[in-house]
Amino acid sequence: MDVGLEEFIQKENIELIDVDLGNESGMTSQLDLARAYIEINDVDGAITALEKVIAKGDANQRDEATKLLDQLEIDE
Repeated sequence: MDVGLEEFIQKENIELIDVDLGNESGMTSQLDLARAYIEINDVDGAITALEKVIAKGDANQRDEATKLLDQLEIDE
């Protein structure tokens, strides 16, 4: 059965780029996402977002992420 997919680019030829994590705005978004996760009591989601900020954010962002992470550990 021919469904006409020949015109689409093959998946293995696509290089994925993480557009949110390499810049200041992306880390700010990760902090916002972590706060949203905290509000809905999704601790695992918050920790994942905060760990990304700690790994790739600037000094102020890392400080804020560390404070939020410490707060999560106290509240558990």
